[in-house]
Amino acid sequence: MTHITYAKGPFSLALRDHADSLADGHILRSIATYTQPINDRISLKGTAEFGYAFEYYIEGNRANHALFTLESPVTLSPAVWVTPFVTRSIPLDAIDAFEEEDTIVGGSISWSL
Repeated sequence: MTHITYAKGPFSLALRDHADSLADGHILRSIATYTQPINDRISLKGTAEFGYAFEYYIEGNRANHALFTLESPVTLSPAVWVTPFVTRSIPLDAIDAFEEEDTIVGGSISWSL
């Protein structure tokens, strides 16, 4: 697994390569993120991801997926925050035959000790 990230101000761009020995291949993910603080406790974060499969459970190399996420981290205390989100997953050529487009609405709770 290899990760490279560049961040400047509210923008970040990451490249992540995930090798899978069971699949005998790997998937390269390109992820762009923009974070906009609303106030000292709330921000909006938008993410767009594109995945490309290299012999990853398929023969050949093809576009795998697109993923779009909008989330709003909310700080409850210096150690606790909640993040509601909505994500749209779009299967592309490599997985389109067995995956469906999906929209997921959810949230997470994080804390630090």
